Amino acid sequence: MMRTGLRWLGPTAALWLATSAWAGQATGDPASRSVGTGVSRKAPTTPPHAGPSAPPAPTSLRSGTVSEPTGDTGGDPGNWGLPPAAAAAARAIDPRRIAAHVKFLSSDLLEGRGTGTRGGDIAAAYIASQFALDGLKPAGDGGGYLQKINFLGVATDPGATGFALVPDQGNAITLKYGDDYVTTDQTGATDRTIDAPIVFVGYGIHAPEYDWDDFKGVDVRGKVLLLFVNEPTGDAVPRSAGAGAGRRTQTTPPLADPPAPPAPTSLRSGSVSEPISGGPKFFDGPALTYYGRWTYKYEEAARRGAAGVLIIHRTDLASYPWSVVRNSWSGEQAFLADDPQPRLGAASWISWDVAGLLFTAAGKNIDDMFKTANSRSFKPIPLPVKLSARIVSKVRHFSSSNVLGLLPGRDPGPPRQVVIYSAHYDHLGIIPGAPGADDIYNGAVDNGTGVGVLLALAQAYANATERPPHPVLFASVTAEEKGLLGSDYLARHLPFPARDATLDLNFDALLPLGIPQSVTLTGARRTSFYPLVRRTAQAFAMSIDADANPGAGHYFRSDHFSFARVGVPAFSIGEGVKFADHPRQWGVERLDDYIAHRYHQPGDQFDPNWDFQGLAKIARFGFALGWLASTQPQPLQWKPGDAFGRMRQTAPAAAHTRR
Repeated sequence: MMRTGLRWLGPTAALWLATSAWAGQATGDPASRSVGTGVSRKAPTTPPHAGPSAPPAPTSLRSGTVSEPTGDTGGDPGNWGLPPAAAAAARAIDPRRIAAHVKFLSSDLLEGRGTGTRGGDIAAAYIASQFALDGLKPAGDGGGYLQKINFLGVATDPGATGFALVPDQGNAITLKYGDDYVTTDQTGATDRTIDAPIVFVGYGIHAPEYDWDDFKGVDVRGKVLLLFVNEPTGDAVPRSAGAGAGRRTQTTPPLADPPAPPAPTSLRSGSVSEPISGGPKFFDGPALTYYGRWTYKYEEAARRGAAGVLIIHRTDLASYPWSVVRNSWSGEQAFLADDPQPRLGAASWISWDVAGLLFTAAGKNIDDMFKTANSRSFKPIPLPVKLSARIVSKVRHFSSSNVLGLLPGRDPGPPRQVVIYSAHYDHLGIIPGAPGADDIYNGAVDNGTGVGVLLALAQAYANATERPPHPVLFASVTAEEKGLLGSDYLARHLPFPARDATLDLNFDALLPLGIPQSVTLTGARRTSFYPLVRRTAQAFAMSIDADANPGAGHYFRSDHFSFARVGVPAFSIGEGVKFADHPRQWGVERLDDYIAHRYHQPGDQFDPNWDFQGLAKIARFGFALGWLASTQPQPLQWKPGDAFGRMRQTAPAAAHTRR
């Protein structure tokens, strides 16, 4: 196979051979069409990136069997609200070029674009070379396009790691790794021993704006905290239990729910519903807030100095079965090596059955404890049980890079009201022992498509005969599959103050199914920009689909969230489920089929029969939104009362130092 034959090559040489071979392969395909003919690209005088020079990408990229751009380009460009030069640049976005990028990025040569791997480095060099050909200004380290990030990889050794629940009276309960519990030492210690009392803290939430405090001032330093996943409902009934409750169980693939970076101590999910129970507003009704995410629970416990956390899993509360938890924690977990945030020595999950045994050993009943936890009057309950644990970990240090290109605006002076376009380029890489003969997780849809759209947008802006008023940053980030780590690092190390960014538009996993007639805008309703977003969607002849599963907390699971947590209004753009010439159910079935059979599986590969015209329409829509955001008289804001708005008010006034 190609990956075996070229494994000895470095990223730069492999990229040169790959792109040269790609151009030759495309030339030899009589069905393919050149996507580079007639496109003028200006190369900058600065090096492509701070590392080894990235060779130019081929001047003629071919997509395979993608036809000429036809059909719906997004309604009448005269209704887009753009100046003629901008509308012409958006209209020129070519679906064949998007297809070509996706085809290359998802080829076996890139070995699944794993974070910190040779294939991931090739992808970063490829994207940097595209930015260079577009004439974008390097916005990474040392005058280059790459922003290097150091990571800490931690893999728990199941054979050497052991957990036991030791009650004050009675026999110890020895647990089996994977079946009963999973754990990670987030600190990077290779061998840790814990012998600490367990304190039940309900849901482990401190949310002043919801008048909720599970800690009630109790000092939990050095303790192991036992808590439920999700958040209180107010009626002791999980929101996914029963018809119409609003939270549906989903069979999410193992890596669909990556660890998210640290968030503000007070975050809401955005779509506000009527309270489930009487009295003050009870969280956000059926929409999961960040307080319900397991990531928040680890962060809050670490801030309070806890030694560890035992999250109690229940399928209806988590929205995924125990197998998802077991598989997600079976491999290496990654962390930012230079992150100053506190971490846990034992970030753990336990099964519902094990939690029942634990409560029984403490003289309690798990169902009674669940009811108790769903009350505002709940107070922490010290249990007469200790956790005796040894955690052995394999630790490694590695690096990967974000790729950043900046288009200056026409207004003079320092950057302000910067529009950010983002899409992650990493995927899962090679996973030995994967089902079937193929162990390369190519990630064509996730997220070759998002990067293809990002690169099409960069070229469209660069080729426009008129520039927007303010700068535009194009950011292809790494380590999304490791828990949004690349975007988290970028949001805290932007090449300009975070408060000078007016909007982030993110693209993640777009299905090339044809012309969309509906669109998803995860989080747009939270922003002051939404009325104009809605009118623009109408101008593009697209309705806006609501979140079909608000209890899954999708807003916290893609890269826009990293920018939101430093105060930047941010949301993701994706197709809805209504496509031209098909009923809505057709789109639902295609999405379900992708999730069931290809998402985070080796089968997520490029298909020459895909129709990329819809992705071109989404790119044009994103172009219009970014341009309109840049032309607003004032920076965009969050809606009044939104927790992210408070983060925007406290955003630092000085930019981070660039290396």
